[in-house]
Amino acid sequence: CARRYTNTNRAAVQKEEMEVSEWIIAIVILLVTVLFIQNTQRKSESKSKPSVETSMVRPEDVLALIQRRRSIFPKDYTGAAPPRAHVEAMLEAARWAPTHGKTEPWRFAIISGDARQEFSNLCTEIMKDKLGSESPAFEKYLAKQERKRKDKAKVAHFIAIGMKRKANPEKVMPEWEEIAATACAVQNMHLVATAYGVASYWSSGGPIDDVRILDYLGLSKDDGDRCLGLFHVGMADPARVAAYRAKRSSMADGERVRWIG
Repeated sequence: CARRYTNTNRAAVQKEEMEVSEWIIAIVILLVTVLFIQNTQRKSESKSKPSVETSMVRPEDVLALIQRRRSIFPKDYTGAAPPRAHVEAMLEAARWAPTHGKTEPWRFAIISGDARQEFSNLCTEIMKDKLGSESPAFEKYLAKQERKRKDKAKVAHFIAIGMKRKANPEKVMPEWEEIAATACAVQNMHLVATAYGVASYWSSGGPIDDVRILDYLGLSKDDGDRCLGLFHVGMADPARVAAYRAKRSSMADGERVRWIG
């Protein structure tokens, strides 16, 4: 009887141990599952919402890029065109400029290929009408254009800089604010161009505000739209670019900055 009792007791203990083991295994599986789900969620969130630490750019790198920006003139262009992807990145940067009321007044027209000469001919026609075909002023204009003809041929793109006065008719901001916003967009373009090694500069003057120019660019003089100039884009020899020197007055000279309070 004692032997039978011992065997029965041993079987009951073994059964109990097996049940405990099954509970432990179940708990471990549950914990592993929970940890797996949490880890998957964290990875998903990190992809959709980059952390501040990993997305930050070093301030000194931003400042160095700004200090490297130069207006590079067509005389130093090689005639080569920058990759289209770089130009598109410049335009992408432009749209992140500050804009009061989110009116986004900037408008850009990329003039390339044969359209460059077409645009030049339109400018000449306008200047002839304004100055008179026989006037000394128009002859001077033609002579200047001839001197610049070879240099202009090395420009890959002329990006016309437009300011839409009523970009949002329900939120018409002061004109100076819309011009300032467009100028900030151009600065953004210029900085990205610098980062890519693309030569560029912003020119103004000429008949850029004439109604025929605005029509050509898809702008409206009646609405108060403006053309603020042309952004020249091309490629230049890095050695020539390095020769460009920039000089700025110190912000600590007591004249340009005042700390009040």
